[in-house]
Amino acid sequence: METQIATWLVGTSFEQNTLYQYNLNGAQNVYAGLQQSQSPYWQGTGFASLAPAPWTPDSRYGDPTFSSCSPLDAQVSLAFISFLPGSNVDQQCRIAWFQCISGAAGVFLYGSDFSASNIPCGSSTCQLNAVEILNSTILYYYNLNILSSLNLINNDSGPLATLTDNAGDKGGIIAAFLGIIEDGL
Repeated sequence: METQIATWLVGTSFEQNTLYQYNLNGAQNVYAGLQQSQSPYWQGTGFASLAPAPWTPDSRYGDPTFSSCSPLDAQVSLAFISFLPGSNVDQQCRIAWFQCISGAAGVFLYGSDFSASNIPCGSSTCQLNAVEILNSTILYYYNLNILSSLNLINNDSGPLATLTDNAGDKGGIIAAFLGIIEDGL
């Protein structure tokens, strides 16, 4: 979404998309309440499809590049995955983001429920990253619930909020994330 005028989204759901489920690219004055999404069931540990394949990210649309992921995870065949130390974490990185926010301002997000759906991961953290925020200001998250992801909110410097610091009974829970930063998150 690249809206510049006041936009309200209530009770939306996006699932099983390859790069991201929600993308606010340069958006301003957005209210979204009751967002729901699941990551693709065909990405992650034990699957041959790793994001961004089969697509090529396009920066004009704020597509994530997955450049923070290990280059090794995109080159290894599934036959050798079980023999590589840390390979599960690498494959968990190349899973579609739940939400990408870049160059946005005046964004208010209430009641988000994001969950990883790649069941074969065999652990409580099936996905490495959930939400990416880049160069954005005046951003408010209230009641952010993320199931099965290690890094709940990231920026270009790394994790801002993790499951370890925000553990709830069914994953990570953030009551409020107030990103009021004039220079951008």
